[in-house]
Amino acid sequence: MFIVLKYGWLEPHHEDTTDAKAVMSAMNPDYAATIRYVPKLLGVDFSSLLLPHTDYAEQTEIQKDRVWLLMACAVYYDPNFGGVEYLAEWHDVDMILENVAPHVSEKDLAHIERILRIGCPADFTFDETDENKETFIR
Repeated sequence: MFIVLKYGWLEPHHEDTTDAKAVMSAMNPDYAATIRYVPKLLGVDFSSLLLPHTDYAEQTEIQKDRVWLLMACAVYYDPNFGGVEYLAEWHDVDMILENVAPHVSEKDLAHIERILRIGCPADFTFDETDENKETFIR
């Protein structure tokens, strides 16, 4: 859907053309959100992602502005969320790990390897006992 929106394939070409965006938006709320946000993301300058980001270990929440920048980057580079590119199987994972290893902890390196070889869940549900929650809160 990103590519269809990015290149304007859903734009009406004649006055009497069906509004494809409206039809698709009515089909699914995820389509509606994608149709609303992709054009906005195309205008976002995400070059600040190139700057070092060193305070991530102390973060207590995900920075929404960085998420927005990453989404803009993904739209710009035409992601493939349904195939091997999503899991980075076409990358040289061993070479990536070798280059990253001197710059991150062993724990972070293990997470990076897991992400590159297995992927990340799109949805994560974690059920926790009340006892565990109470222990954490104390």
